Amino acid sequence: MTLAVYLDSNDYSRFAELHKQTDAIRETFYALTNWVGEGRIEVRYSSVNILEAAPLTEDVIPLALGRLNAIYRLCGRKCLIDVTRLLKAEATQAASVQVLSDTGDWHPAVHDLGYP
Repeated sequence: MTLAVYLDSNDYSRFAELHKQTDAIRETFYALTNWVGEGRIEVRYSSVNILEAAPLTEDVIPLALGRLNAIYRLCGRKCLIDVTRLLKAEATQAASVQVLSDTGDWHPAVHDLGYP
Protein backbone atom coordinates (compact mmCIF):
# COMPACT_ATOMS: atom_id res chain seq x y z
CA MET A 1 0.00 0.00 0.00
CA THR A 2 1.26 3.45 -0.94
CA LEU A 3 1.61 5.98 1.85
CA ALA A 4 -0.62 9.05 1.38
CA VAL A 5 1.00 12.33 2.42
CA TYR A 6 -0.70 15.66 3.09
CA LEU A 7 1.50 18.75 3.15
CA ASP A 8 0.68 22.04 4.79
CA SER A 9 0.36 25.22 2.74
CA ASN A 10 3.57 26.46 4.37
CA ASP A 11 5.41 23.55 2.76
CA TYR A 12 4.16 24.55 -0.69
CA SER A 13 5.20 28.15 0.00
CA ARG A 14 8.73 26.95 0.76
CA PHE A 15 8.77 24.77 -2.35
CA ALA A 16 7.51 27.68 -4.51
CA GLU A 17 10.88 29.42 -4.51
CA LEU A 18 13.41 26.63 -4.18
CA HIS A 19 16.25 28.88 -5.36
CA LYS A 20 15.79 30.97 -2.19
CA GLN A 21 15.65 28.00 0.18
CA THR A 22 18.19 26.03 2.16
CA ASP A 23 19.75 22.86 0.82
CA ALA A 24 17.62 20.86 3.25
CA ILE A 25 14.35 22.26 1.84
CA ARG A 26 15.48 21.65 -1.75
CA GLU A 27 16.58 18.11 -0.87
CA THR A 28 13.21 17.47 0.81
CA PHE A 29 11.31 18.60 -2.28
CA TYR A 30 13.42 16.49 -4.61
CA ALA A 31 13.16 13.45 -2.30
CA LEU A 32 9.37 13.80 -2.25
CA THR A 33 9.18 14.09 -6.04
CA ASN A 34 11.43 11.02 -6.40
CA TRP A 35 9.33 9.00 -3.95
CA VAL A 36 6.16 10.01 -5.82
CA GLY A 37 7.78 8.95 -9.10
CA GLU A 38 8.80 5.62 -7.58
CA GLY A 39 5.28 5.04 -6.25
CA ARG A 40 6.45 4.93 -2.65
CA ILE A 41 4.19 7.82 -1.62
CA GLU A 42 1.34 9.83 -3.06
CA VAL A 43 0.98 13.44 -2.04
CA ARG A 44 -2.54 14.82 -1.87
CA TYR A 45 -3.73 18.42 -1.83
CA SER A 46 -6.98 19.90 -0.54
CA SER A 47 -9.18 22.89 -1.20
CA VAL A 48 -7.39 24.60 1.69
CA ASN A 49 -4.06 24.31 -0.15
CA ILE A 50 -5.58 25.78 -3.32
CA LEU A 51 -7.30 28.64 -1.52
CA GLU A 52 -4.21 29.51 0.51
CA ALA A 53 -2.05 29.40 -2.63
CA ALA A 54 -4.16 32.04 -4.35
CA PRO A 55 -2.60 35.51 -4.61
CA LEU A 56 -4.11 38.36 -2.61
CA THR A 57 -2.34 41.09 -4.54
CA GLU A 58 -0.84 41.37 -7.99
CA ASP A 59 2.74 41.54 -6.74
CA VAL A 60 2.57 38.00 -5.29
CA ILE A 61 1.22 36.30 -8.42
CA PRO A 62 4.63 34.73 -9.18
CA LEU A 63 4.76 33.22 -5.68
CA ALA A 64 1.19 31.92 -6.06
CA LEU A 65 2.10 30.31 -9.38
CA GLY A 66 5.13 28.74 -7.72
CA ARG A 67 2.96 27.27 -4.95
CA LEU A 68 0.48 25.89 -7.50
CA ASN A 69 3.34 24.46 -9.55
CA ALA A 70 4.73 22.72 -6.46
CA ILE A 71 1.27 21.28 -5.73
CA TYR A 72 0.98 20.05 -9.32
CA ARG A 73 4.48 18.56 -9.40
CA LEU A 74 3.92 16.63 -6.18
CA CYS A 75 0.23 15.76 -6.42
CA GLY A 76 -0.85 15.88 -10.03
CA ARG A 77 -4.62 15.40 -9.73
CA LYS A 78 -4.51 13.49 -6.42
CA CYS A 79 -6.45 15.36 -3.77
CA LEU A 80 -8.84 15.08 -0.85
CA ILE A 81 -12.53 15.50 -1.56
CA ASP A 82 -14.14 18.82 -0.68
CA VAL A 83 -15.25 19.51 2.87
CA THR A 84 -18.91 19.79 1.82
CA ARG A 85 -19.05 16.18 0.64
CA LEU A 86 -17.08 14.97 3.65
CA LEU A 87 -19.38 16.70 6.16
CA LYS A 88 -22.47 15.48 4.30
CA ALA A 89 -21.15 11.91 4.44
CA GLU A 90 -20.42 12.24 8.16
CA ALA A 91 -23.85 13.75 8.85
CA THR A 92 -25.58 10.88 7.06
CA GLN A 93 -23.15 8.37 8.57
CA ALA A 94 -22.12 7.12 5.16
CA ALA A 95 -19.78 4.28 6.00
CA SER A 96 -18.09 4.07 2.63
CA VAL A 97 -17.35 7.66 1.68
CA GLN A 98 -14.30 7.90 -0.57
CA VAL A 99 -12.23 10.82 0.77
CA LEU A 100 -9.46 10.53 -1.81
CA SER A 101 -9.86 11.65 -5.41
CA ASP A 102 -7.51 10.79 -8.25
CA THR A 103 -9.30 13.11 -10.67
CA GLY A 104 -8.78 16.50 -9.03
CA ASP A 105 -12.25 16.83 -7.51
CA TRP A 106 -11.22 19.13 -4.66
CA HIS A 107 -14.21 21.46 -5.11
CA PRO A 108 -17.88 20.75 -4.37
CA ALA A 109 -20.15 19.75 -7.23
CA VAL A 110 -22.88 22.27 -7.96
CA HIS A 111 -25.58 19.75 -7.02
CA ASP A 112 -23.88 19.29 -3.62
CA LEU A 113 -24.40 22.98 -2.89
CA GLY A 114 -28.17 22.70 -3.18
CA TYR A 115 -28.49 24.23 -6.63
CA PRO A 116 -30.69 22.51 -9.22
